Amino acid sequence: MNQLPTSVNVDIICRRLLYVFRQVFPNLDLNEEQCVNMEIENTPSWDSLKTIELIEAIECEFGIVLSFSTIIEAQSFRDYLAAIDLSLAGC
Repeated sequence: MNQLPTSVNVDIICRRLLYVFRQVFPNLDLNEEQCVNMEIENTPSWDSLKTIELIEAIECEFGIVLSFSTIIEAQSFRDYLAAIDLSLAGC
């Protein structure tokens, strides 16, 4: 799950996901590139509670329910972006 998805709507999804990440991690003052490259491993403040906040914020923002496998496996901005893209495409 490391590559960015390639759907037509990916730019819109990405902008909305950037908004979500900035809301969940307000103290990091992230630019777009930093957000896109965020991973659990390189973000000390991204702990289990932040993951729960992030999942809730994503589901609310996009009107979706992330699958259990996504919740367990997603560990980066790109992972969530790909999962949202698939979910909105109806896969």
